[in-house]
Amino acid sequence: MNYQILNRTVSLDRLETFRKVVEHGSIAEAADRDSNRQSQFSRQIKELESAFEVRLFDAKGKERRLNEKGRELVLLIEQFFGALEDFWKSNTTDGITISIGAGESILEGVVLPALGEFGLTMPHVKVQMRNLRSKEVVEQLSLGSLDIGILVGPPQQESLTWSPLGKIRYHVLIPRTFLRVGVSQAFTDIVKHPWAVLAGNGRGRNLLEANLKAIHSKVHVTFEASSYAHLAEIARMGLAVVCVPEWIGKNLSADLVSSVSFEELSSMNRDFYLVSNPKNSDLRPLVAKAAHNISRILDAGF
Repeated sequence: MNYQILNRTVSLDRLETFRKVVEHGSIAEAADRDSNRQSQFSRQIKELESAFEVRLFDAKGKERRLNEKGRELVLLIEQFFGALEDFWKSNTTDGITISIGAGESILEGVVLPALGEFGLTMPHVKVQMRNLRSKEVVEQLSLGSLDIGILVGPPQQESLTWSPLGKIRYHVLIPRTFLRVGVSQAFTDIVKHPWAVLAGNGRGRNLLEANLKAIHSKVHVTFEASSYAHLAEIARMGLAVVCVPEWIGKNLSADLVSSVSFEELSSMNRDFYLVSNPKNSDLRPLVAKAAHNISRILDAGF
């Protein structure tokens, strides 16, 4: 077949420039603020637009935002480069890289424990874990720069596919110093102790606050922390009660902390999903295989 596109001003260098600009969010950032490279990148993108006879960005004031055609092209580029990379690495000892994106607590509690078994199923694959917010996972999957995502709740994106993996359950870590023989451990008594919660207004804190509101209860917050791991440490030190995913704090000594799953907080439990872009998986069979293996391993564990 005679591909007419080969007669246009399309080159791997121009495609990579466009991909890099999308990844970094602007020409200036992609060019490391180098004025000469900025001019070069700007010219190369214009040449691509001319070659494909389409605009890749829409102007909004001084900003340039990736439009739908731009998103289509960058996805094609990521798939193309990814497939070539897979082909090359399959013939070397370096191994093919599969990227997995999720929040920090899911990477720690869900992905990491599964990597040992996953490595046995695909020994020549390297796993790159990315700590991403849910919005970033969806965006990178849509653009093809991420292979596999794990999200709490299915993504509201028609171009992505997902499958349920299990349920994230929460438990309460109570310092042993707060518990005395003969004293009730009912939830109505536990809320009277000092509590530590996540700082900000992220999903974990919102879930706890919504649950407490639904049962007409509240807690006295004396500490805020930036991660679930920090919350577990606060409980270990005997400073406050915390509510965290069940895998957080499971290695803490029972002499220091009591782990309790309260029915009052059961509505916090959430389903989580493995998410991928079918277009990327179709072009890169190893991504589809990796997604299947991870799904099987996690489904059995949860």
